[in-house]
Amino acid sequence: MKPTQEFVDQILILRCQLRDRQAFAELIDRYQRPLRYFIARLVGNPDLADSCDAAILPIWVRAVGWRFALTDGNASRGLG
Repeated sequence: MKPTQEFVDQILILRCQLRDRQAFAELIDRYQRPLRYFIARLVGNPDLADSCDAAILPIWVRAVGWRFALTDGNASRGLG
């Protein structure tokens, strides 16, 4: 039986809370495109949505509870 997307997301979030950088990158890879699409529709400008990565990082960090990521110089490498 294949695990559901929700189950996989919960496992990734738990791994992120244990400071697993690969899990953090996987979550970003999984949801970056849908999040950009949502922002583009919200603001009415796809170009603006593409330039919001720096502003989106704190949202990712808060969503997974990964508190130290903003102080780590490598935390934003997975975005883009």
